[in-house]
Amino acid sequence: HFDDFYRPSAERQSPLVAQQVGGDFDWQRLEREVLLPLRAGQPARYARYDWGADALAEVHVVQPGQVVIVEGVYSSRLELAPLYHLTIWVDCPRDLRLERGVTRDGESHRGWWENTWMPAEDRYVQEHRPRERADIVVRGFPEP
Repeated sequence: HFDDFYRPSAERQSPLVAQQVGGDFDWQRLEREVLLPLRAGQPARYARYDWGADALAEVHVVQPGQVVIVEGVYSSRLELAPLYHLTIWVDCPRDLRLERGVTRDGESHRGWWENTWMPAEDRYVQEHRPRERADIVVRGFPEP
């Protein structure tokens, strides 16, 4: 889960991190600790971000030679594209994504979703074009 690579809050305070598209997620750590070792046929070792503790937690090991799925917003960024064999974009309308987030987190978080998360996600989609670069596009919502 790309959520395992969320930055602890102390790292997210950096102005340099805040300016990056998806800067709250440490894509460099994913690249360094998981993708590059696996591409080299080596085991990957990474510490999972613990959302409750706001800190890196236990270490997970991923062995090479198996199918590895990396899921999550910002995981198909341009810098990581050469390291994937296949990318899949799950297409879902913006308003439905917003409602799913609010349903999960509660109505009290709607402002954060509308004013912080969704604009950042829009910027990512605009600048990194994950849908256009995907090998496969699937619907993430029911037929009308």
